[in-house]
Amino acid sequence: MVAAPAAGATEPPTAVLTASDHQFYRLDELVVSVARAPPARVDPMLDRRLEHDMTLDEVSTTAVTPQRLPVAESEEMMSLRQEVDRLQALAKDQPGVRDRSWTSG
Repeated sequence: MVAAPAAGATEPPTAVLTASDHQFYRLDELVVSVARAPPARVDPMLDRRLEHDMTLDEVSTTAVTPQRLPVAESEEMMSLRQEVDRLQALAKDQPGVRDRSWTSG
C-alpha cells in the first residue's frame, strides 16, 4: 500500500505578496525603466553608467553623484588646459620670447 502525500507536499512553497509588496515591486520596475529610458538627458556620462543596471539598488547606487569628480573630467580643469594652450601659442608668436620648459628647476 502506497501512502498518499500530505496535502501541499508536492507543491513548492510560494511567497505571499501583499498589495503593498506588489505596489513596491511595480514602483521598482518603474524607477528602473525610467532610469534606462532613452529620452534626451543632460548627463551622457550618467547614461553610460546606467546602461547595464537592472535593479533599483543598482540604479540608485549608480545615480548617486560622486562626492568629487576626477580631476581629468572637471570642466574647470579642461578650461584651464585650454587657457594654458592658448597662452603658450601666444607666447611662441611673440618676438624675443624663448622657448622654455614649464617645469621648475
